[in-house]
Amino acid sequence: IEVTLKELLKSSRFEGSAATLAAMLAKRAEELRTSTLGVLVGLVKSELLVAGTDIDAKVVHENVLDDWMSHTFHISGSPDFVTRRADDLDWLLTERNALAHDFLPRWSPRDPDGLRTTMHFLDEQFARLQRIRADWVEHLEAQLHSKSLLASLLVSPELDAVIEAR
Repeated sequence: IEVTLKELLKSSRFEGSAATLAAMLAKRAEELRTSTLGVLVGLVKSELLVAGTDIDAKVVHENVLDDWMSHTFHISGSPDFVTRRADDLDWLLTERNALAHDFLPRWSPRDPDGLRTTMHFLDEQFARLQRIRADWVEHLEAQLHSKSLLASLLVSPELDAVIEAR
């Protein structure tokens, strides 16, 4: 799930001139590569998830001498949809921290009762994680598909004809 969130965030927003775009994307990828799960969850909730039509106004850049481009990808939905995604991420972060910091240091595989309890606990977590992972992989696939469509449009003869007509 963490890798999926990093991929979604990596190209969810970018802007720059033709000369600076590649460097900006590389910088964002590096920042995300070293980000903790807590930081990723915060970024997804603040940058990707949008309830209804609650999208920030576009930033207008002044004094730009080169061609400027920007792209923003949001995951939009009803307030219930966005709340569920945010709640899933909060649960993921809480459970991951509890597992890493509280559970594993005190776990004893030699205790049969503790082992049964552990297996039940991990099975329940795994089932929920599979659903959450499937949701976020679906969002990543949608983002990749939309980028593919955009790339096809940018190199299409139809767009060339529109540009030439202007």
